[in-house]
Amino acid sequence: CSGMRISGRTPLFKKDVGNGSLLMINVVGLILSVYAYHVNVSKQAEPDYRAFCDLSPTMSCSRVLTSP
Repeated sequence: CSGMRISGRTPLFKKDVGNGSLLMINVVGLILSVYAYHVNVSKQAEPDYRAFCDLSPTMSCSRVLTSP
């Protein structure tokens, strides 16, 4: 069996996904989470802080990352 089937549908997931792929996805998610935390803390400490991903006033990731 290459995946879990429900009522003869296509598999929900494949068991043959390499551990390297899952590890890479987890590492990227962890890095993005740490960067989001860094932006949030830096923006609170210094309101004029400009994150690397702030491209313009209308395209601001720090605005999104610090929104409630």
